[in-house]
Amino acid sequence: MNIQSPTPMSVAFGLGTEPLSITPNISTEHFEQEREHVFAHSWLNLGREDQIPRPGDYFVRELDILRTSVIVVRGQDGVVRAFHNMCKHRGNKLVGPGREKGSVKGFACSFHGWTYNTKGELVIVPDEDQFFDFDKCANGMTPLATEVWEGLIFVNAAPRESLSDWLGEIQGQFDGYFSKGNHVASYEAKVRANWKVVLDAFVEAYHAPFLHGKNYPDALTGANNPLCHLPVVKLFPRHRMMSIESNPNPTLTRTEEILLKYVDGVFSAMVKPLDNDSLPPGVNPERIDNWAFDAYTIFPNFYLAPMRVFHFVTYHFWPISSNETLWQTDHYVIPPSNAGERIALEFSKSFARDVQREDLITLENTQRMLESGVMSHMHLSDQEVCVRHGYKVIEQAITEGVK
Repeated sequence: MNIQSPTPMSVAFGLGTEPLSITPNISTEHFEQEREHVFAHSWLNLGREDQIPRPGDYFVRELDILRTSVIVVRGQDGVVRAFHNMCKHRGNKLVGPGREKGSVKGFACSFHGWTYNTKGELVIVPDEDQFFDFDKCANGMTPLATEVWEGLIFVNAAPRESLSDWLGEIQGQFDGYFSKGNHVASYEAKVRANWKVVLDAFVEAYHAPFLHGKNYPDALTGANNPLCHLPVVKLFPRHRMMSIESNPNPTLTRTEEILLKYVDGVFSAMVKPLDNDSLPPGVNPERIDNWAFDAYTIFPNFYLAPMRVFHFVTYHFWPISSNETLWQTDHYVIPPSNAGERIALEFSKSFARDVQREDLITLENTQRMLESGVMSHMHLSDQEVCVRHGYKVIEQAITEGVK
């Protein structure tokens, strides 16, 4: 939806305008409903395919929300698979702490030596003839459904539909965009706040002039858009996206002035003419001239941000408990081709890191006050329509699961 209509977005999208209850952000009962009816059946991104480029390469992800640990491995046949990190003998973890990534020919349990190949097949059981009516073929590692889209690995513990159906309208909109680019930075933090409180901070731009006012006072605002109104919002049955504009005439620090003069830095990219013809349909979909970035939230907890400066950034919002979240971000860029681009990359990384730290800074205080009992509802502006949409989709998933 290109925001030109006088009709409020919340009304146009059929989301209503009433205040929203804060109960989903503080209730342990609601958190358990999310575990059972949202995350148990969702396609969850665990990383990129290039993290395991060779046969035998693997990494482990701890999924507290599913009460499990997952091994993602490229088999000797080249196929990417995911398994619960569990030996089928007595339940020990096959890959323990300190070995969260690596390359193997198989997985051997440290407890009794049961060994599995990279297809998850049980191949060695010491003293096998001492077991009763035992069938190795029926006791391989327990798989999760695994599919790859745009070089991104998704798993589902109890799928009800294919990844293609899950992605819906955004499928086929990116032409390999997210499978390109080198990984250049990762940051993570455990935040003492509900995962939705953390995610909500990244799906609206209303906060930008205030929370980021010192770091980049007018990079996304300016005289024509002082409160960072969204030029484009698209809401899908599960997922959502918004586009953010940049200010073509931002206030520059001395460092930024030097970068603008000598190399392609953050703000030079913001003010240079945009080559929309080089972008796939899903990136800057409305072809905004002053485009800064898009924010795609892939339900429930994965966030993709194609950017004018970075190639793209990802975020994961992993629920740990009703008031704790593991926040993770990864940055991917087209490799620098000269020294100037390398300088710009390093500046961009530090700049983005500082902005992301600002995004996190209010959240624990927010959670603490939500749990105080003083407030029962939150009032959302029309510019927070993506926040409103997220709560609606979660409630729909819970309602359908309870039926």
